[in-house]
Amino acid sequence: MTHYEVLGVDAGAPAGEVRRAYVRLARRHHPDFFASADGHTRAEAERRMRVINEAWAVLGDRDRRIAYDRTKGLAPG
Repeated sequence: MTHYEVLGVDAGAPAGEVRRAYVRLARRHHPDFFASADGHTRAEAERRMRVINEAWAVLGDRDRRIAYDRTKGLAPG
């Protein structure tokens, strides 16, 4: 799964769209919202948030996004 797929955006999505997708997912999956959930559910939220954060760390940084796109053979973002 690519970072774009994680965030639910196309490879050519503008930076603002990528950011909005990240914020939407972070609000939905942040482990703090699962504080009273069972351990498995909380662990899954933490795992999902790590994946979302990694995608954002790459796609939210112009230079890292360009390098990522090159390694994946994708159109520049």
